[in-house]
Amino acid sequence: VIGQLDAVRNDQLLNFYWQATKIEKVGVVEAIRDGQMFLKLRPNDRPVHLITHAQQLSAPAVEKDSHEYCSQLLGGRLTMIYETELFPEIVKVRETAERYCLSRGSGGKEGKGVNLTGGSLWNPVTRNLTGAGHPCQKVMTGHSGPVLAVKLTKDGHQICSGSRDGSIKLWDVESGKCDLTMTGHDGVVRAVDISNDGLVVFSG
Repeated sequence: VIGQLDAVRNDQLLNFYWQATKIEKVGVVEAIRDGQMFLKLRPNDRPVHLITHAQQLSAPAVEKDSHEYCSQLLGGRLTMIYETELFPEIVKVRETAERYCLSRGSGGKEGKGVNLTGGSLWNPVTRNLTGAGHPCQKVMTGHSGPVLAVKLTKDGHQICSGSRDGSIKLWDVESGKCDLTMTGHDGVVRAVDISNDGLVVFSG
């Protein structure tokens, strides 16, 4: 079992090409779930935690275009600025992503047999994106104005948000996706609450 876990860790979870291919084929949420399942067995594996967290932070952009995964990693997700040590596995992922981005997936022994050439690739000059390891666990985007109220459901599976744009949104905590958008307010939504059974939303 230990050998199998090591193989999953090194050949899949910490392999840029394997992850990029999975994200392109089945989506970033499935890649994130792989990391989360592994971390249930090895909760102290910091490199896997950083990769999984980087995918969570990158999810809004990557869900729109899977080719953004490379650019997100190079844009600051794997800078390790919050870590007390540099992990060679993360350095390798970052270097592989940079080589792939520069070559647009056309060369390199590690990328042999992997077809990820569709779409545009962006190799950032500056690393301004929030890095993995930051207290922010996930980015959820959708409101067109500032969010003024937030409420977590009692079961912890959904988040309700109210915004200056007059809308209320229900978000899935695990995936970060918006499940429902409610409109009807003539002005700003300053407060939201949810019934104990999670079936009714109150707003004002």
